Amino acid sequence: MSTVKPKSKKKTENCLNCHYPFQAEENYCPKCGQKNQATPTLLEVIGEFFSNLFSYDSKIYRSIIPFLFRPGFLVNTYIQGKRKCYVHPIRLYIIVSILYFITLATTLSRQEQLEGYGYFMGNNLVAEKEQKADSLALLLRTHDIRDSIVLRYVKSLKATEEKIEEKVKNIKQKAQAGEYKNKGLININSDHLILVREEQVQEPEKLLKILQIPNTFFNRLFAQQNIRLADARLGEVILYFVNKLSLIMFLMIPSLAFIFKLFYIRRNYYYIDHLIHSFHLHTYLFLLFGLALLIAEEWAIYASITIFLVYIYLSFYFVYKQGWFKTLLKLSVVGFTYSIVLLIGIVIGLAVSLLIY
Repeated sequence: MSTVKPKSKKKTENCLNCHYPFQAEENYCPKCGQKNQATPTLLEVIGEFFSNLFSYDSKIYRSIIPFLFRPGFLVNTYIQGKRKCYVHPIRLYIIVSILYFITLATTLSRQEQLEGYGYFMGNNLVAEKEQKADSLALLLRTHDIRDSIVLRYVKSLKATEEKIEEKVKNIKQKAQAGEYKNKGLININSDHLILVREEQVQEPEKLLKILQIPNTFFNRLFAQQNIRLADARLGEVILYFVNKLSLIMFLMIPSLAFIFKLFYIRRNYYYIDHLIHSFHLHTYLFLLFGLALLIAEEWAIYASITIFLVYIYLSFYFVYKQGWFKTLLKLSVVGFTYSIVLLIGIVIGLAVSLLIY
């Protein structure tokens, strides 16, 4: 059996994507749709890029206006089965949430309180000591050690060191009195972090021994976190939490859908319908707050909250199609319930994040 030779050097005998054997006249693969072409030209690559951008991703552009200005419209169209024309709700959520949390992390990283010598968990004495030591080192480059300004810094540094020594002494006295032992699991607090830094503790067993706490698995786990957090800057920990918060919020969305299901159990909606609604509401919230962060004005925050409250109310009204007052009543109860669930979820999530820092 003779093999079909390609007409042009650009063509191939078999589809490079699915290996379908081409006939001589076939310019596109009938199996997967890929063009019969060995190496595309630069113009073809650019053309394909813009073609994909404005065809597949045109769903995003088509979705922007109804998403922004027609609350509940995209949810209703999805429930009705019209899902090809508009961007998928989860895809839209992922795009907006990624942009929001990047904006939030960038904004926080620029804040003065997250920079400099600040340590996590209020380890301020250690930060103060390091700041004064660095300032003194700079002064000694240009001043004599007997200068009055240098002597003032030396005196101030010594006073801070004495405070730290007193703090460490008090911690050890509490340990001798069995105060930490009686509490059971070791807590992560500024006392322990100062002790870790000043005593140069590297092993969790040593910290447990100093504090006279039983050497159990959970106590070792908490002690290890104390050692890790001793050198952690406040800004680093906050940015770490922000990164984890994006995942926590994503995991909390199904709980909101479940609350919707409970409060609208008599309505003819599936759980997936409520889930899609939940994704849209969270997406809109992140979009508004992201814009407020970019504007960086107090009025923008209040405007975002006001717009979101109006948006979520209209979304409930148009999706669940109940009266104005009944919608307001249910929205209030749902909002209060979700606030509690969300708070619990965030606290648990951040606690777990702290344990794996």
